[in-house]
Amino acid sequence: MRKKHEIWCPVFVDHYTAGNDGVCSIVPKMKFIQDKDVSTIISEPCNYLDWFENKVIANTRVGVKFANYQPMVKEKDFQGTKKEFWDKINHLKTIKPTVQDVNEIGNVKIASSFYSGNKVYYIDTDWNVIGECGERISSVNEFSDTKSSDFYVSSSSFGAIIESGDSLFLLNGLGLNKMNEDFANYRVFPRAKFYSNHLHVIKDDCLSIKIFKINQNEKFTYNINEVLRT
Repeated sequence: MRKKHEIWCPVFVDHYTAGNDGVCSIVPKMKFIQDKDVSTIISEPCNYLDWFENKVIANTRVGVKFANYQPMVKEKDFQGTKKEFWDKINHLKTIKPTVQDVNEIGNVKIASSFYSGNKVYYIDTDWNVIGECGERISSVNEFSDTKSSDFYVSSSSFGAIIESGDSLFLLNGLGLNKMNEDFANYRVFPRAKFYSNHLHVIKDDCLSIKIFKINQNEKFTYNINEVLRT
């Protein structure tokens, strides 16, 4: 399992860290972070975090969990003074999320999950990729001998990037394809207006940048405008 996974979620103005100690949120009240700014929202070890709208999704050692937050108020829609708006925002930040477990959909046991645009996909214990209603969409049974704690999925507008062992794979409408990349680390930009079709692969001696053409009709791809904040 990765030692730590971090995301920044501008909707809640939180920074999240995940690892063997679970999932912690950090909401600094001042310039420097203090112990009181850090709170544990999920206690089980976690190897994947992502967010969409008012939900944070976490793949933990005991299954998939959603942390559901109160929706944030947009200043343009708020009826009141600027001070009242920020008082409301600060109040919403103090409300802890409710945590929802997703262990099964129908009779199908869930092993992990990932966001793709505004959709959530799940991977069941038979290594099928299924939709939110339990419909089978694809298969990744090539990883059937892999421990779920050593299997990571990152969403991107051109498909799902899967890390397993020392290899990277791309899952899209063409199926599952191994990418011939030696890497020390990598990054995708699922919500970047101008870089959502980029895969940046950090190697020992260079940075490799791959730019993909997006077919929005393919599986596991999406229009970046679906997830940009307005």
